[in-house]
Amino acid sequence: MRESFFQVRGNPALESLKASGRYGPAKEVAKVINRWIGFKKTVAAFKCTVIMFASLDPTQQLERFHREVRALLDM
Repeated sequence: MRESFFQVRGNPALESLKASGRYGPAKEVAKVINRWIGFKKTVAAFKCTVIMFASLDPTQQLERFHREVRALLDM
């Protein structure tokens, strides 16, 4: 977690975020997103995946996503 981030009651635990692919190394995040992309083959109504960043520095997160995760996606 980011320094001085205060986790309030009701926020998911860090372990929960890692397990769901919402936080972690680029390979793990890409693995979860690739699973979502794979739904397109079986669910005709599936048209797009939206990636949102909940960060104190969303620009940095977007740059990191493009640099580290995008290359690992099956698109």
